[in-house]
Amino acid sequence: MSTTDRVTHCPHCGRLNDAHEGAPGTEPKPGDVGICWVCGGLGVFTEEDMRKPTPEERKEFNADPEIRRARAAMRESYLPQQAAKLTWPGTTP
Repeated sequence: MSTTDRVTHCPHCGRLNDAHEGAPGTEPKPGDVGICWVCGGLGVFTEEDMRKPTPEERKEFNADPEIRRARAAMRESYLPQQAAKLTWPGTTP
């Protein structure tokens, strides 16, 4: 599992996100999607922060099996590290 200290704000609830967890070997880059731990909203990384997805992006993201798996893991977890482990089995928090 990889983490980054990049600071962003959820474009839905405004939560300050000071750490991001992702698949092993990844760093968020512009165009990548993130999920807010508090509200579950999807955000698209930009150079500076995050933005709400367009209606077309939202439809695509909601159909993506990996995003669906990550959201399900988040609902079953108490900590982001637990959700990442459920999403990417074989990783260690």
